[in-house]
Amino acid sequence: MKKSQIALISVSCVAALLAAGYGIGAYYYSSHFGARTYINGHDVSNMTAMQALDLLKDTSDLSLTIKEREDVTEEIRFDDIDYQIHLKESDILSVLTSQNPMAWPVTLFQDTNFKQAVDFTYDEEALNEKVKELHALSADDLTDPQNAYIDLVNDVYEIIPEEQGTKAIEDKTIEAIKTALSEERTEIDLSEAECYPAPEVTAEDEELQNDLSILHDINNMTLTIDMSGAKEELQGEDLANLFVRNEDDSLSVDEAKLTAYVDELESAYNTLYTTRPFKTTGGKEIEVGGGGQDTYGWLMNIETTTKTIRDALNAKTTAEVAASWDVSAWTRDAENGDIGNTYIEISIADQHLWFYQNGEIIFQTDVITGLPAHNQSTPVGAFRIWNKQRDATLKGTAWDGSKWSSPVSFWMPIDWTGVGLHDATWQPAFGGNLYTYLGSHGCINLPWSAAQTIFNTAEINTPVIIY
Repeated sequence: MKKSQIALISVSCVAALLAAGYGIGAYYYSSHFGARTYINGHDVSNMTAMQALDLLKDTSDLSLTIKEREDVTEEIRFDDIDYQIHLKESDILSVLTSQNPMAWPVTLFQDTNFKQAVDFTYDEEALNEKVKELHALSADDLTDPQNAYIDLVNDVYEIIPEEQGTKAIEDKTIEAIKTALSEERTEIDLSEAECYPAPEVTAEDEELQNDLSILHDINNMTLTIDMSGAKEELQGEDLANLFVRNEDDSLSVDEAKLTAYVDELESAYNTLYTTRPFKTTGGKEIEVGGGGQDTYGWLMNIETTTKTIRDALNAKTTAEVAASWDVSAWTRDAENGDIGNTYIEISIADQHLWFYQNGEIIFQTDVITGLPAHNQSTPVGAFRIWNKQRDATLKGTAWDGSKWSSPVSFWMPIDWTGVGLHDATWQPAFGGNLYTYLGSHGCINLPWSAAQTIFNTAEINTPVIIY
């Protein structure tokens, strides 16, 4: 046989074998997925539809990896939350029949990827419990985020950077993990998913940077404010808070913040119209003051105080200034608060007056206070002798509309409505229950000699406590 004939027969045999192999392959891949075929990322190469279905539904080795801060990594196994994938064989068969079995040789050299929609379920309560057990939610050493702030370091103000914290937000963490499961992901980073609360102020915060710049400009400045018996010292951040940087890079006083600061001082140091503890001569602990007729206590002059502080701030140098007061008390933190230990005490129930000086009773007397009827009772509260006048004539209108006039030798007003201490020579006696029918129009009636003693002894601004 000729060589040409032998070669032809060989080629024919190879062709026949190839054709047979191709046919066998086509037949095989009509019921099997092609080589290098993937469904939802799972390798189903050379599998039947049933085999692929079993693979896609198998969750025994599946878990969700959770990355937390401080290099903590945990897993939630799908079996622990009863995670189940719901697929039917018909769903996989539709994918299988969509491939061309005649093109099976092509699958040997390139990947084929299919995306098949799936339904899944899991035990939500079990998932919630597993999430709550995560280190980022349950560990004892978790930290909250810390804002960046300014501090003095080696006599130089610096920004201390923010700290992120390691305690995650429970509801955000649960939601992020549910989203990861719904997207069939196998890993989630809680930081990337924004499950941690962020610091409100970072080192790049524009306002913080501005405050640091101001602090550098006033680094050596201290402003002390004399509050008459107390002192407020402003330096560092508290002082910088009262400045604002202008467009030309100069510093000026922030009027809104200065106003707010003076309002704080007023609230902290004003005592007029406020209650304070008081121990009576009888040893009873009571509260006095707080009424609208009070005249004793501290009352700041806001306008003058604000101007004084503004001027000192504009000078941008260390200074001590004093607050201004419309009404001044004698002290701040004595035994009876701002009342101190020199005062006049009047008990309406006892119809008696005690005059204390440096904590000792130097004089006492019975009195007659206002008539309880017709709204003429003596007001109670914290008052002061704000004036003294010899040989005055007191005038007014009685409850029935009639006019009255009473000359007195010693007049000591204590409020702004005409109530005061004075002698009352027309009274037959003092003390007891005489005030219930011989009571005054509201003043404190005194024997002439008692009024003289108090007039000559009590200084202007002496507290008069009435209860």
